[in-house]
Amino acid sequence: MSDVSITLRISPRRALGVMAVLIGVLVAASTAAVGALALFRWPEGSLGYECVKMFWLDTENNLPTLYQSLALGFAAALMFVVARVSPGLPPADRTRWRVLASVFVFLALDEILRFHETVGDTSSFHFGAAGLAIYVPVAVLLVLYWIPLLRRLDGRLQRVLLVAAVLYVGGAGCIEVASQLYAGVAGKATPLYVVLATLEETMEMAGIAVLLYALLDHLCKFQATPCSAP
Repeated sequence: MSDVSITLRISPRRALGVMAVLIGVLVAASTAAVGALALFRWPEGSLGYECVKMFWLDTENNLPTLYQSLALGFAAALMFVVARVSPGLPPADRTRWRVLASVFVFLALDEILRFHETVGDTSSFHFGAAGLAIYVPVAVLLVLYWIPLLRRLDGRLQRVLLVAAVLYVGGAGCIEVASQLYAGVAGKATPLYVVLATLEETMEMAGIAVLLYALLDHLCKFQATPCSAP
């Protein structure tokens, strides 16, 4: 079987700019939708309420969920590509990239199917906290497994990946824990919960956007010709 040649024609900076605009639009639409719901008080099941759900960042099976699932899936695909085309990469490091890519495939599916929230809904925990209790230890083990590869990456890629991790984990872990604990006491129909949930989802989307930028920029180094419009 002949080798597959991969040529990257995506500008990492332009891609990051497009993602930033999309995230801004989604956050603005979500904020406007929740504001309209607070103003008009549409009952659950009404057309207005269903329209709000299509844009509200904290609900599922809507436009923000679709965007984030596609972004996570794209990140997974890029990681598989990195594992394949990186020159001189030890077999163990190629395996680490593939393991991480597989994790992101799961995260992309979880974004649509909400596995961690389903775990929480069938336990004594509130609002998916049980899912977090499972995910956090697994995430720690993955970080420990990936550290040897991280140390061998160049300094710039390390820094960008660290920014992506801080944004994503800060949203998916720290802010979500705070929001779920607050929701367990005061419920979700409060201004503070809306702010926390919006911040959580925004940080998660921003983290994946920075990750995609880092992966695209990393892949540019392996091209015979520079990526267009860097």
